[in-house]
Parts: sequence; C-alpha cells; structure tokens
Amino acid sequence: MTGAGLFKRLLGFGVPGRASEAAADQTAPPFDFDDDRIPDVARDRVTKLRAQLSELEGRAAQKASAQELAELRQIAEVYLPKLLQSYIEIPAAHRAEIYRQSGRSASYALCDRLDKIALRLDELSSQLARDDLEAFHQNMRFIDMRFGRSPFDL
Repeated sequence: MTGAGLFKRLLGFGVPGRASEAAADQTAPPFDFDDDRIPDVARDRVTKLRAQLSELEGRAAQKASAQELAELRQIAEVYLPKLLQSYIEIPAAHRAEIYRQSGRSASYALCDRLDKIALRLDELSSQLARDDLEAFHQNMRFIDMRFGRSPFDL
C-alpha cells in the first residue's frame, strides 16, 4: 500500500461517508466471522449482533430510512469487522498487556465494545419502530372515539 493510500484512509477514519470512499479505493476480502481466534465469549455476541443487523437493515430498507440504513451498513461492514480484526491481530502473547494497562482482559474489552454496539442497535431499532408505534396509537384513539373505550383500557 502506498503512503498516499494510507493517508487517504486515515483522513476518512471516523468521518461518515468518507470511510466508504476509502473502502472503495481498495477491495478488502470479506471478514471471516467464524475465525477461531475470536474468543468463544465474544462469538455468541457477534452472532446475535449480525442477526440483529440483518433484521434492522431489512426494516430500514423497507421504511426507506436512509440515515439508519447507512449507519447499520457502516456498523456491519466497517466497525464490527475492524473491531474483531484488531483483536485478532494482537499476538496472543501480548494480550496480557491490555490487562496490565486496564485491569481487564482483552476478551473482556472486546465484549464490552460489542455490548456498546448492541446498545446502539437497540436505539436504532427504537427509532425505526417509532412511526409504527405512533400509527398504532392513532388507530387506537380513532377506535376509542368511534366505538367507545374498552373496559380494559387504563
């Protein structure tokens, strides 16, 4: 890789839209989420995250929520693979240095970051459901006005 290519990638790091431009400059092989170097404790989280990402991408595409869809794709295609790859690239013999620096194991730190991604996915799920919830509430109000309230309503 040339110095200019690395510089271009660094400029786009963390900037929405720029990461995809940098990714377009080079074709990276797809990440192997079944890599044995991913700790078992994280593997379960990764499986759940990928399933949630897939489900949310489908909902966002159906609702034409471009902003949410872009963020979901960035998490799926950039953030999650990069996090896992950076963990894998630490030689096993040197992972103890993370423990000495933070008091937590490298696998704990990895799982903690995976949990942060899961929290963001929960927030995005709520955002995508907001319109559906509002429509449901409006329909309930209409039915209540039209036919009267149910004795089971609070």
